[in-house]
Amino acid sequence: MEGSPVAENEKTNVNERKKIFVAGATGSTGKRIVEQLLAKGFAVKAGVLDLDKAKTSLSENPALQIVKADVTEGPTKLAEAIGDDAEAVICATGFRPSWDLLAPWKVSLSCGSGMVEFLIYA
Repeated sequence: MEGSPVAENEKTNVNERKKIFVAGATGSTGKRIVEQLLAKGFAVKAGVLDLDKAKTSLSENPALQIVKADVTEGPTKLAEAIGDDAEAVICATGFRPSWDLLAPWKVSLSCGSGMVEFLIYA
């Protein structure tokens, strides 16, 4: 698979794949992003609000890790969910109007410290 994050060897270990954190992984956009990343050979850490919903809505895959993550709880909590093994973060949270007007930017704050190399909003 040329140009893939997965080595040419068919016996590639899941730990050798590039890991991408997806915030909002159970939403309409987030689920599609997770599916595409897994199909392209990436390891995915799915950040979700509802673990039970995630277990029923996301496909079982050894390259998929599901973690509880709420971007509105602040950068420290989000940084804990992202961990130190994600090479990029995709924000697919699809914010709805709320009293917390800064909610969309909270994910950026936790990544602004150089914790990850890339931050993508979907």
